[in-house]
Amino acid sequence: MSTKCFLLYLFVLGIGSAWSYSFEENTALQYQEHARMMTTAKRRQELRQWFSAKRPLRVSPEYDPETKQDNLAGFSENGVVFAVEKSFGYPVWLSLQGSENLLANYASAYPFFEVYLIGRDGKRHSTGNYGRKPDCRILNNPAGLELRWKLPEATVVSVIGTTPEGFVKFDIRVIDVQTEYRLDQVDYPMLAWHPRGNPESNIVVLPDRRGRLSQMPELISPRIKEYPGSNARFQMTAFYDSKNRKGIYFSTLDNQCWEKIFQQSYFPDYQLSFFTLTRFPLNRARFGNTLQESFSSVVTVFDGDWYDAAQIYRKWVLQQPWAKNGPLYSNPEVPEFIKHAPLWLRFYLRASKNLTPDQVETMCRKWVEFLPGRKIPAELFHYTDFKEPDFASKYPVCEYYGYKARPYPGLPEVLKNIAAMGIRCSVFYQSEIINQFAPENASLVPAYKVDANGIPRLYLNERNYVCRMSPIWQQRSKEIWEHLMDMGFTGIYLDTFGKSKIDFECCNAEHGHPAGGGNTDILSQRSFGKMIREMAKTRNAEFFLHGEACTESFMDILDVKENATHTDPGQIPLERTLYGDYFLARGRTIADADKDYTKFLGLDFLNGMIPGRFYNAPPEDPHRRKVLQACIDFTDQGYEYLRCGQMLRTIPFETPTDVMAILEMGNTSDIAQWQNAVFHSCKDDSIAIYVFYFGREAGRNALLMPDGKEWNVSPDSQLFQMTQKGERILLGTLEMIRKIPLALQEDEIAAFLVVPQK
Repeated sequence: MSTKCFLLYLFVLGIGSAWSYSFEENTALQYQEHARMMTTAKRRQELRQWFSAKRPLRVSPEYDPETKQDNLAGFSENGVVFAVEKSFGYPVWLSLQGSENLLANYASAYPFFEVYLIGRDGKRHSTGNYGRKPDCRILNNPAGLELRWKLPEATVVSVIGTTPEGFVKFDIRVIDVQTEYRLDQVDYPMLAWHPRGNPESNIVVLPDRRGRLSQMPELISPRIKEYPGSNARFQMTAFYDSKNRKGIYFSTLDNQCWEKIFQQSYFPDYQLSFFTLTRFPLNRARFGNTLQESFSSVVTVFDGDWYDAAQIYRKWVLQQPWAKNGPLYSNPEVPEFIKHAPLWLRFYLRASKNLTPDQVETMCRKWVEFLPGRKIPAELFHYTDFKEPDFASKYPVCEYYGYKARPYPGLPEVLKNIAAMGIRCSVFYQSEIINQFAPENASLVPAYKVDANGIPRLYLNERNYVCRMSPIWQQRSKEIWEHLMDMGFTGIYLDTFGKSKIDFECCNAEHGHPAGGGNTDILSQRSFGKMIREMAKTRNAEFFLHGEACTESFMDILDVKENATHTDPGQIPLERTLYGDYFLARGRTIADADKDYTKFLGLDFLNGMIPGRFYNAPPEDPHRRKVLQACIDFTDQGYEYLRCGQMLRTIPFETPTDVMAILEMGNTSDIAQWQNAVFHSCKDDSIAIYVFYFGREAGRNALLMPDGKEWNVSPDSQLFQMTQKGERILLGTLEMIRKIPLALQEDEIAAFLVVPQK
């Protein structure tokens, strides 16, 4: 530490009360306000000016584990060095595997934790480590540090340790909560990061849908992602300097799927990135509840980019119980025709729009003519005739939800006919929303989802939610499913299933789950999903179960998951990289009216997904028809790669497309974009490479081929080009060919194969 910094630090310590409770609390709360999404742009600017002008960073003391420092407490173990200052428990030091100090909580007065409680008067308030001295205890066997804060409302215990892999591990408990309060939310760990390298060149890996990258300065507007929701389908995040390829990785070790929120922001004046992980205690509807064992979170450093960070999480996620059935290729639970499905269809029945069973059969015949001899999965919305309510004519909250409705006239006969053609039709089933005004649903009142005050929860302020763990609702659902299978359906699509939001939890413990919080909703969903799966599979081995954009934790319950095809700038195939060879996905919507019809096709193809869902008949446009056929042909011959292979790192193009602009729909649809996907075979050590050219006219580029080391193949491995007809054309060997020229037409596919020499 320089003399100037050391004197400043002594001055800060000397005045003592200058960093008083009031300052600590005020600064911490100001930081929290800055980090929250609902803060207005004007207020955020005011906060930035306040921090930069009035409250410069404090100087963090250097931590030396070999030297006694009365003002610090810490440990060094397994490559992890961690320390806090004793007065309030702010982290001052974290280094991993010899890295620089990564944390600036003490320097910026960013709190290490905050807990939110609700009093009997209904008022919510927060408290944290600021202004409160913890009891510090050094732990041995294994080494670590325990911090204990005795607050007026509760006791908070934070334990920091290590894992065998050399990660730092964070755990928290909130105990002895006063009976005048109910514990509502716990933010921990809260970490103020020093970005590695230049913040301007740092890239943030967001747990957003399929996976997304963002430049760190963009986080001036905070990113908030809720798991397990459709916008956060996995439990990892990371950031790395794109120039020096040094990064920081964060994830939770939670195979019980607790509700959690990842919140990330950037403060340019201090060049710090703020991260908060929010969790919710079990029984959050009850006073005096506590947070005992929830889940651990870990941090490590890595070299590389998002793909390297993904490999850390992949190793963990595939060791969890949900992956017990093994890779998709050998998973006996998923019907083989689903694994090989060329595409996915979607149909509607609605008298008000003149959509009838006969029209469904006509469209199915056209698809069978386009793809003769294939089994094709489909999905039917609205199996009964109904009239949309006047208040929701555009989006009907359907009148028949919650009970056995009569089939649409002629539907059973049509289902039988299309099954004979090879169409395997599933039915849309709402897993938790009912029409509470239907007389048939009067007995479902005890199954209603309720909030902490016992008030039933409503969907769009119109229809009641029912709890999927309620025995009454499970029994009713069994009756409906039997009814639907008798009608001739081969599968069920579970709507609003496989994801959750904390504000839609059920707090009625009489259903057999805790009174809200924790993983209450996912416990209910898994119970519900297991029941339908066991019931249906005993009747039909070809039965398939699919659901909305769910998290990794449903790969043992759903055969297929839905993935929205629409993407954003910075979109990356993170989800496919993590577990796509274990969990099959299908597209959400491809409609005739879509300007980006072929772009949607290309994206689904490169991710190894079942393209779809196609509405109406096969495309009449010759170009669209040609692209669709190419996607199907290449997928058929490359099944062991695209559908069931492990996704590897993409290969650089000679003229790359900016990753932050690639795939943006709408205003960049006419910009020529190049993408490739690389897969390791599920059968052997061969590698397949697929290129899709998203262009509106002919384009030229080149693949800059690697030497094979990362693929664990030798330089003398043979390189082939694959044609749409399945032919292989020998180009040479990897050591001979370091660049593959590409000259492709609009929406054209090129495919290559690397075969190691035996």
